[in-house]
Amino acid sequence: MLRLIKRRLAIRSYVWKLSQELSRRFGKMKFYSVNQVMQAAERGHFSMAFIAYAHAIFCARGDFDAHYSTLGVNCTYDGLRAVVSRRYFGGVADFDAARVIAATRREGVIGEFEESGEGTHAS
Repeated sequence: MLRLIKRRLAIRSYVWKLSQELSRRFGKMKFYSVNQVMQAAERGHFSMAFIAYAHAIFCARGDFDAHYSTLGVNCTYDGLRAVVSRRYFGGVADFDAARVIAATRREGVIGEFEESGEGTHAS
């Protein structure tokens, strides 16, 4: 349960804060490289435990797959983006980094979707 809460908080910080950090450091882009996301996350002191979610949010599929295929981890681009899309985009998974950046500049609302409670576990 604690891990789920930490994951949720990490993803939230990636969406709301890392998106703005990437924009400040590298300009607003449709996709960032894995190295750019890592650099911004490390310098901004973001949680690295769930960084694969940040890569899935802000990187292109090819960059994500190239990076993670060599690590032999059990995560997929589509699987990670599905978690994010359910919570922040009403299930629409074809978002890109530029859309996240633009949407998070308006407090509390991403596009036409408010942050949902989907995927959370009630205690």
